[in-house]
Amino acid sequence: MSTPKLRRRVPNYLTPDECRRFLKATDENHFFDLAFRDRAILATLLYTGIRRSELVALRLTDVDLETRTLTVRHGKGGRSRVVPLRDDLIALLRDWLELRPDGDHDLLFTNRIGQPLGKHGLQEAFRRAVRAAAIERRGVSIHTLRHTFASTLLQNGADLVSIQTLLGHTSLDTTAVYLHVQMDGLREAVERNPVAAS
Repeated sequence: MSTPKLRRRVPNYLTPDECRRFLKATDENHFFDLAFRDRAILATLLYTGIRRSELVALRLTDVDLETRTLTVRHGKGGRSRVVPLRDDLIALLRDWLELRPDGDHDLLFTNRIGQPLGKHGLQEAFRRAVRAAAIERRGVSIHTLRHTFASTLLQNGADLVSIQTLLGHTSLDTTAVYLHVQMDGLREAVERNPVAAS
């Protein structure tokens, strides 16, 4: 006997204006080095769609600035994937790497004294940016940045299979939840149908 499927909620995602304010908000950090780090962290989440656990596990060797790729070595289910990097994200990562304090590990992101960045530190960086950007609507979380990445790709013409690959989803059904972002565009296309009644 099959159980009824639970209805999936439509993902919450940031608008382009909220994204700009969100990244710019990292300038509010009074620690110069943390401002650069937080901008690199939040842009990495926003421009690659990786999960928070994947971000804190990134190692220096996972970022290849020459080939402009980021390798997620241990994604959900132990699967690996490679995500291309945007030029502006590469510039932010270069800035952070120049400021990154030395430590006895090779994790990409650290705190101010070189210790590995934990999930709590990541959450604090996120909360600071949300407050400074005055994003006050409910339901905005670190995972919202992953939804924003996927929704933005879909709105700009990427196909579901490509988005599935970038997000590391095993099932296309999981990725299909982002189809909601195309509804406005589809409605406009229907309205422009040349065979519509006059």
